[in-house]
Amino acid sequence: MQPGHTSRTRARATWAVSRVGAEYPCRLNTRLREDAKAVIYGRGDMGLQKSSELAMVEFRHADDSSIDSTMAIGQMVVLARRTLVSGSAKGIEQAAVGAALETGGMVRGVPSESLRRL
Repeated sequence: MQPGHTSRTRARATWAVSRVGAEYPCRLNTRLREDAKAVIYGRGDMGLQKSSELAMVEFRHADDSSIDSTMAIGQMVVLARRTLVSGSAKGIEQAAVGAALETGGMVRGVPSESLRRL
């Protein structure tokens, strides 16, 4: 690691991967074919894109019972050694992300905002 370069800085590093690059997720090419984006951008650990994942779908106005169930699912994802994928919106997504992180799991965020705003 370079002098003054902390692991926090490395974790927040922004990256870009071309569709023809070796690091481009093959699942995107396989499933989306010609509709796959030519370049994808990210911030953080690029290796997470190759892990087994479960995505949580947004539902902002969830009742307490739904939130509790979602938190349990977030914990189960971690215990199954999978990565949780989420946009971290309020409600269901936020509950799942919080539970996964509290359990020591990995979370991959798919922001709806520009990476510059994160």
